[in-house]
Amino acid sequence: MSFLFTCATCFAHAQDTSWINKNVHFDMTGGFDYFPGSLYSTVNAYNILLPNQIKTIRVEQNNLFNPTWKSASDNPMYHGAYYLEFNAKADVVKGVTIYGSLIGENRGASYGVTNTANIIVYPELTLVLDRNINIGNQTIRVAGSFGNQTDPTLYEGLTMYNLYLEGNDFSVGWHKLKFRWFEFSNMDDDIGLNIHNSFDYILSLDALKLTSTWKLDIQAGFSDYQNDPLYIRTNYVPSPITPDILSDPTSADAQIFNLSAGAYVDNKLRIYAQVSSRPFEDIAGTGIERYAALAGLHYKKASDKWRTELTAEARYYGKGFNANFKNTDVFYRNTSNQIGWANTIGPQFYPMFMYDRPFSQWAVFTEYQNGQSYDNVGALTAHLKEQYFFHKRLFIQADLDFNYMLAEGDAPFLYPFYTVGIGWEPAKNNTAMICITNKGMNLDMHYYTFYLYQYPYIGFLLKRSLDPKWREKS
Repeated sequence: MSFLFTCATCFAHAQDTSWINKNVHFDMTGGFDYFPGSLYSTVNAYNILLPNQIKTIRVEQNNLFNPTWKSASDNPMYHGAYYLEFNAKADVVKGVTIYGSLIGENRGASYGVTNTANIIVYPELTLVLDRNINIGNQTIRVAGSFGNQTDPTLYEGLTMYNLYLEGNDFSVGWHKLKFRWFEFSNMDDDIGLNIHNSFDYILSLDALKLTSTWKLDIQAGFSDYQNDPLYIRTNYVPSPITPDILSDPTSADAQIFNLSAGAYVDNKLRIYAQVSSRPFEDIAGTGIERYAALAGLHYKKASDKWRTELTAEARYYGKGFNANFKNTDVFYRNTSNQIGWANTIGPQFYPMFMYDRPFSQWAVFTEYQNGQSYDNVGALTAHLKEQYFFHKRLFIQADLDFNYMLAEGDAPFLYPFYTVGIGWEPAKNNTAMICITNKGMNLDMHYYTFYLYQYPYIGFLLKRSLDPKWREKS
């Protein structure tokens, strides 16, 4: 009871979250998503659209909950799902802060408020280090983040981006030179990238002055993606460890070399590119098929009435680069209950906040392989978030996430995700919105992804988000 009282009091003091003492801060965030029905059709309301090649691959995997991939199976967005986050941060000493969250999710009011099969509570914990060390007349900056990594990006985001993982990020910098070491864990458990541990070693030159307004970051480094043979899982239905699995080529480490650059003006505009190669493993492809590349731009602007954020990218992944970065035995539903309805939590789970993320991630591209068949794949993507305030607190919002897929052996395919609606912002970082969308929460895959509905759904959203300054120094 004392914990509930404390949490309630924190919410009541949301405008001043440092009310206990100057070193401890609290806040509460959360959301409610409800998309009960299609606008145009009832008979075909659950119809989905997919590239032919992806549909073939998924059908051949004998999915337990969606064997045909003609329609969407049950997911929390139909049923009024909601989540609450109780967030805290403590400044331990100068330059050392602990961030913690306790997150509770009810995956759908339709399932009942006490249905434990569709309710989950989980923690997040991150220790952040940011200190300057003076040695003589030189200053060394030491920084790190250890624990939950809610949205890390390495280099310019060719492979490691749009993720939710645990890991350790440590860097040492002197003037504009910086060395960074990053470890990710269990990308064969949380998402199906068939990487048990990854280690990145990055040397960078940051904030090099190009002109009076433009600056440049340059990064070069080496990635070691490691697999323990005991964690090699290549079948959709889990199988016992056998000698052929122990000798499977996916148990070999993958070494990748990376080079990236990004030019930017403050936080308004960034133009960036990255090239990576996987030269040593003879799994699939030759030449450019062992490379991956990215070119893109990010633009952000805000005024009293308009808030605009745009990301546009071109991506390419060769078959020899992506080969074997996929395992399909990650389950966001309970595999002992093969009924899809009211089955939203499995050995792993799909956090609700991941539904608010963009579609693009590395696992989208590594899905284009089946057994020993691999494909080159690319995409042109544009993600636009536009918000216009036609009244002090009322706005129109469009979230457009278009992904034009270009895969070897398949016709081009466009994923035109959208969420468009009218909303109310009663206070900063708090919104309520009535909207339409063609995007559904897909719990049937081995990574956090979406259904593309043939017919749009109408729904209602409530969101309270953390202030962007939450992660700034207190």
